[in-house]
Amino acid sequence: SVPADMESKVDKYVLPGDVIGLISDLNVRIGPGIIQSKENITATKAGILRYSPSHKFYWVENNQKRYIPATEDMVIGRVTDRFPDYYKLDLGSSAPATLPSLAFEGATKRNKPE
Repeated sequence: SVPADMESKVDKYVLPGDVIGLISDLNVRIGPGIIQSKENITATKAGILRYSPSHKFYWVENNQKRYIPATEDMVIGRVTDRFPDYYKLDLGSSAPATLPSLAFEGATKRNKPE
């Protein structure tokens, strides 16, 4: 079930920086628009806090059109350029991303991906 303090925030408007709950209160997954910072669960986007009881999943629903990548996001990108030490990627965001050549599994200085 939803922790009592968080239950009152579901289906309500939240703003970036709002503390939604404590990580110790949760046995759920967090999704877009929410991050864990130390012991707090904090909103990173403005929108309506939603909760799916069947999936035990929280997220912030908003009308944002463009993807804004954040550190530790799992992404799919298209390689647009290759350099000796890194790749330039298009993620569909406002700016390209870079991926170090050695970030690939099994990659070494002598064995870089093609």
